[in-house]
Amino acid sequence: MKVLSNVLTSLFAVFVMTSVSPAMAETTKTWNEQEVLSISDNLSNAARRLRVECRSSPPKYFEETSSFHLVFRYHVRHFVSVAYQLNNALEDGQGEAATYPIYQTLAGMRSDLTGYAQMKGGAWPPVQKAVAEVDKYLIELGAYYSKQ
Repeated sequence: MKVLSNVLTSLFAVFVMTSVSPAMAETTKTWNEQEVLSISDNLSNAARRLRVECRSSPPKYFEETSSFHLVFRYHVRHFVSVAYQLNNALEDGQGEAATYPIYQTLAGMRSDLTGYAQMKGGAWPPVQKAVAEVDKYLIELGAYYSKQ
């Protein structure tokens, strides 16, 4: 129970420290449906690769991080699902206003992914690389949604 409490405390600290929206990291770009759809396609593919890496790369089992890997896998599954929802909405022709809430959900989940990848004794290098790729595409998308 103490380990779970420490993990939850660490999660909260990581969330607070990394909760800056990806939209704030880049300048605003004018909405371009084709470019946004292309970035969304890349994000969906990167999310799928993250899920594969998470499944194939075993966690580093240290007392303070072993249960965090299970939480991380849950967040990855949820992130993949929401990334696919965004991509499907954009493919269906939904615009910036309609897809903004989906993007915000993804941006809010960013800290859950990066927190584990950056945790000492957390992810293996292939998982860290996959998280960095997902983060890159979230930041690119953020430039289109930053006016909201």
